[in-house]
Amino acid sequence: MSKKSTQQADSMSMPEASRIFAAIEQWGARIGFWLIIAGLGLYVSGVISPFLEIDELVRYWGLPADQFQQATGLPVGWDWLSYLHNSDMLGLLGLGLLSSAVIVAYMAIIPSLVRTKDYIYLVLVVLQVSVFVLAAGGWLTSGH
Repeated sequence: MSKKSTQQADSMSMPEASRIFAAIEQWGARIGFWLIIAGLGLYVSGVISPFLEIDELVRYWGLPADQFQQATGLPVGWDWLSYLHNSDMLGLLGLGLLSSAVIVAYMAIIPSLVRTKDYIYLVLVVLQVSVFVLAAGGWLTSGH
């Protein structure tokens, strides 16, 4: 069996929700990866100025996260989005896309789960998206 016919057979036996989820995750991973690589290239080359120079980064590298943030003035929470004009923050955009692609993929499969009356998975997906949204909004925090 050829590779193309194997892929067609696999896609025919794969549930619609799985195909949608996989496609979104694949694109999210690709775009996120290349944004990280581009951000790193711009950071190392110096084409776009960073928030934190490489020699400063090395100086603070061994600090715990809270001390690192205090020493460097690095933005906290969602404030990093206002620093996307800095090359070192562009990599965070790719990382953010990588980590949020799963949320988008989960939300995209909800109509398919409703259509197929797959209520157990629907409840699990809605709960998972809710946890992601609550955590991203800062409503779920640990006691650190």
